[in-house]
Amino acid sequence: MEQSDRLITGRKVSKVSSTTTTTKTVKSSGVTPSAAGSKQATVDTLEDNWDEAVLKQLLESTTNYDDRRKIRARIRQVMAEKEGSIHT
Repeated sequence: MEQSDRLITGRKVSKVSSTTTTTKTVKSSGVTPSAAGSKQATVDTLEDNWDEAVLKQLLESTTNYDDRRKIRARIRQVMAEKEGSIHT
């Protein structure tokens, strides 16, 4: 039995590493970075806004059904204008 106490068993040891990623969501004000000094995008100023990304941000931040309907209509207009300018 003394010999069995002296036997060394070969073990595989593997190291485990893990990475934790934290994501923080910040609500946007709806102003485009390129439009420095310009007015903030609102439902009242939809016709003045031609930036699809800003309109989509405004849509995400709005909960009122009628306002969301107006914003979606404006996004469709902007997309149609963009599509029309590509084909002409």
